[in-house]
Order: sequence, then structure tokens, then C-alpha cells
Amino acid sequence: MSQETVEVVFSPQEWTDEYAMASEERDPVTYEVPRKDAENDNGELYEDDTHQSDQLADHENAPEWVQNWSGPFYVTIRR
Repeated sequence: MSQETVEVVFSPQEWTDEYAMASEERDPVTYEVPRKDAENDNGELYEDDTHQSDQLADHENAPEWVQNWSGPFYVTIRR
């Protein structure tokens, strides 16, 4: 039986005039993680652009450059 996954979209940003703006260096990237890694204790997916969803940028399935991104970013989860 295969494990259910969800798609995580990492959107890198850069600081421009004190505002976080879409990165001109990197495009958003999508990768999959096991659904259980993107759920709260009630089995609900994390809300987008929250501390909980942002932690998926450090997930072992995230590309190395995502794990090492030092600038601002946000994460969304495709249900």
C-alpha cells in the first residue's frame, strides 16, 4: 500500500525596500511529502503560510537549496 502524499509549494522571496517580494533568482518549486508530515494532531492539513507549513521547507524531501534558503519565503500545500 502506498503512502498518501501532498504537494508542497515553496515560494522563495527577497527583501525589496523592506518588503518580501517574489524572488527574481529562483522560481517556486513543488515537491511531495507524506501527508502525515503536513497534518496537525487532528489529521487536518496545515494552513498555508503559517509556522507549521513553513517547517516543511526543512523536510528531507525538499530540494537542498530550499532547505538552505536564507531569505524570506512562504509555503502552501496543495490538497
